[in-house]
Amino acid sequence: MAPFKILIVEDEAIIAMELEERLTHMGYSVTGSAATSDSALQKIEESLPNLVLMDIHIQGARDGIDTAEDIRARYDIPIIYLTAYADNATLQRAKLSTPFGYLIKPFREEELRAAIEMAIHKHRADSYQREQANIDALTGLYNRRYLDESLVREFHRAQRSNSILSVAMLDIDRLKSVNDTYGHEVGDRMIRHVAEIVQLSLRKSDLVCRYGGDEIVIVLPDMPLNFAVQKMEGITVQISATGLHVSNVDIKVTVSIGVACAPQHANDPAELLRAADRANYHSKHLGRNRVSSA
Repeated sequence: MAPFKILIVEDEAIIAMELEERLTHMGYSVTGSAATSDSALQKIEESLPNLVLMDIHIQGARDGIDTAEDIRARYDIPIIYLTAYADNATLQRAKLSTPFGYLIKPFREEELRAAIEMAIHKHRADSYQREQANIDALTGLYNRRYLDESLVREFHRAQRSNSILSVAMLDIDRLKSVNDTYGHEVGDRMIRHVAEIVQLSLRKSDLVCRYGGDEIVIVLPDMPLNFAVQKMEGITVQISATGLHVSNVDIKVTVSIGVACAPQHANDPAELLRAADRANYHSKHLGRNRVSSA
């Protein structure tokens, strides 16, 4: 099992070094240390630690609480605050940012270990509950609520890294006709069939969500528009080549897909999704079983 990764955010270099030594001795992997909000966010982007030890009072205009709120908005990473002192107003601000622990300096090694272990346990329990709430029961894909949260996060990440974010909107052609002819159980099998092919055709970094009904949204980080279109064209070919066999009847399955990318087609996540939806409508208007770009 890979070591548990921890980022230290502490503006006193000697304390940061001592803390790194203690954590390494305890068996954890320290991904680095940061003294400012900007450097902390950059290091999180680069190494994606499992936990952040955050000094409340750090260099710069944004303190540890402001930084923790940014991390909470963008990443699913637990945070333990470290501080030598805190007035009541600061303490109340810290509580509102929902940390996973709060240690007063100086602290003993056993206190640090206990705080980390409790944070790990609580975060895993919370993550499991959120995971179950974010899964679509029919397909096993992520649901629309998770898409709404994740698309915002990926859009901002692409903006920070000056990279491309592509999004594809897929829907199953003539699903209503299948439901009317063979029943909704067969229609549900068709949705699951398409969802499985899509999910198996993509990278681990891609995100597949059931948007609703027969619609699936695919989020493709760091993928230019032309590559995204090629990838979706491959998926349409694979889906149309497999079909669905039900009660000695072979049912033709095809999909229509629209693809858009940021920053070329959108300045915000909602606009990006609308651009992909318009491109999807264009695919259906042209005769279905095809891919169109915005």
